[in-house]
Amino acid sequence: MAVYQSKTPVALKLWLWFGAYWSCAGWVLSALHALNPVGYGVALVAGGIGIAIFRRSLFDAAHPALSWRKAKRRFRRLFPFCFLFLAGLAILGGVLFHPANPDALTQRMPRVLNWLAESRWHWTTSTPATFNTRACGFEWLLAPMLALLRTDRWIFLYNALSYLLMPGLVFGVLTHLQVGRRVAWYWMWLAPTGYCFLMQAGSICNDGLGAVYSLAAIDLALRARKQFSYSQLWLSALALALATGTKTSNLPLCLPWLLAAWPALKALLQRPLATFAVACVAIGASFVPTAVLNYYYCHDWTGAAYELTSDQAHASPPVAVIGNALNLAAQNLAPPIFPAAAWWNSHAYNWIPQRLLASMEQTFEAGGAHLQLPEIQFEVAAGLGCGITILALLSWLAGWWYNRASGSRNNRVPARGLLLVRVSFLLCVLVYMVKLTMSTSGRIIAPYYCLVLPTFLLGCGQRIVVRQLWWRFCSLAVFALALVMIVINPPRPLWPGKTVLASLSASHPDSRPLRLGCMVYEAYADRWDALAPVRNYFPESEKNVGLISFITTTTLETSLWRPFGSRRIHWFRPEASTADIAAKGIRYVIIGTDPAADKATMDKTHEWLEQWLAEHQAKLLAAVPVRLVATREPARWYVTELPSLKPATIVAKSSSAPAHNAARTADFSVDARIGPLLHGSD
Repeated sequence: MAVYQSKTPVALKLWLWFGAYWSCAGWVLSALHALNPVGYGVALVAGGIGIAIFRRSLFDAAHPALSWRKAKRRFRRLFPFCFLFLAGLAILGGVLFHPANPDALTQRMPRVLNWLAESRWHWTTSTPATFNTRACGFEWLLAPMLALLRTDRWIFLYNALSYLLMPGLVFGVLTHLQVGRRVAWYWMWLAPTGYCFLMQAGSICNDGLGAVYSLAAIDLALRARKQFSYSQLWLSALALALATGTKTSNLPLCLPWLLAAWPALKALLQRPLATFAVACVAIGASFVPTAVLNYYYCHDWTGAAYELTSDQAHASPPVAVIGNALNLAAQNLAPPIFPAAAWWNSHAYNWIPQRLLASMEQTFEAGGAHLQLPEIQFEVAAGLGCGITILALLSWLAGWWYNRASGSRNNRVPARGLLLVRVSFLLCVLVYMVKLTMSTSGRIIAPYYCLVLPTFLLGCGQRIVVRQLWWRFCSLAVFALALVMIVINPPRPLWPGKTVLASLSASHPDSRPLRLGCMVYEAYADRWDALAPVRNYFPESEKNVGLISFITTTTLETSLWRPFGSRRIHWFRPEASTADIAAKGIRYVIIGTDPAADKATMDKTHEWLEQWLAEHQAKLLAAVPVRLVATREPARWYVTELPSLKPATIVAKSSSAPAHNAARTADFSVDARIGPLLHGSD
């Protein structure tokens, strides 16, 4: 008997076509220089007409209707109820709080806002390399919301809706790969509570979204393999395309998809023209357009030659594999709350052989080279989480023990094709470990976790394991840990963390954990608009503002664009001439300095700034400290005014300027010495 009914769930079908449509619409509108509210309005109407035309294919009458009675009965059971409760809390966090993911605020949203300002995708030479080379799938979902609604408040719904599809996809992949149905039923509710999935359900990260696309690609390919169905193979190809279009690190999954879909590929010959049309849509939704543009502009389809240093782009495979293995182990086995993180970060890398450490420091990001861990696991760096990781390892060992003790073997005859699919997932992880040397591997590799899971859950012994009382208690402990993490999650806390920790920190001023916790919650409370104090020093009516940044990691640039559609931020290199800046009609230039830089580098930056002010005859209006990273010193942002045809003295709005800038706002004059501002004193 087939594991699944022949019809693909309507929600999954709509979700895949929705993502593919907006990805293709983004590239088409960009080519027409119509990437703007009018263009997206037309695309929205066209999408509605398309749904009306193809409604019979999307809403097949033969598909069973949703039974609320059945759903109610299902979620009365403990494991489904725990999942639903956690999902509800995660989504509630997205409803209550502004998006505060640093990668999105620094890279993904600014690049979309740049495209919308230009009415097209374009390669920029002054912005960070990641604005050009990275996959655009998630950005094409952001663009219509930013263009039409001019808000980022509801972007998290993309992740929330896809997260709700995850249990069914996990069940499908597990059962298709010969995991017992009872075992798969329990794990379909457990696996989505991994921190990298659960915390991103209310966030604007793109790792969890890529994980859902990847699961859908493999699940649908395995369905098509069983049923020789061209329609499910089409959807599977769309899901794979969306996975690669969302994140380049998902490209290795093309191999297991091909192995899974291979027996059904001949079914595509039944509808050659429709297959060709779907293939065109899949190419548009995939990484292919970005790869072509990368090759055109920097002669490297991956973009690594443009984005990474030579050592990072050509990392030694053994060093990369060992470094990634150490980071994945540390990030997935670390406790959710790790008070000893400071000690670990100061001592862990000393246990690595010096020769290996030197090689890792050349090829990995600083955090990855030193195996650094945060005090609290949350979406910025969280992997699967210690709860799920340890439970999976315990289940694997216990299943092996029960198999050996009972002398039983798996009652299913291993299928050679499915064995190749399972092995290929492990090979994909190895490819990732060879090619990428990031400091947050535990989060980036999120799409691989559930695909590797079947390897640990095979055999009749697992059916015994899930019936054991100790395993049930461990599973409840996993749900409890996930509940704690979603409640204390700093970007979206569901408890008064800022107030409580501030009070405790005031009562115990010598407690470093309390002081650090208070700092983290305070930083995330305003992170969504962290640069508002900087923005307050130029007029709201200013349409073009320049930006020169020496910050190598987090800039949170999105804050400077608010309210969306009111202005454009132009990046300039430090050597940009006055004519280059004036050509954009810019009077105000913001200069950001790196808080992580050493004293010598900061001195050089200050020296450069003095020369720049003199060369451009600019006035220094303010030096505003902003904490970009919760655990680091504030970055100092300098607001300068260039001479214009109609000069005007702009004073920051006292009603909205922060208290620590009040004195500077009141008595600053254009003739004041710049030395005190440069070096951080009033």
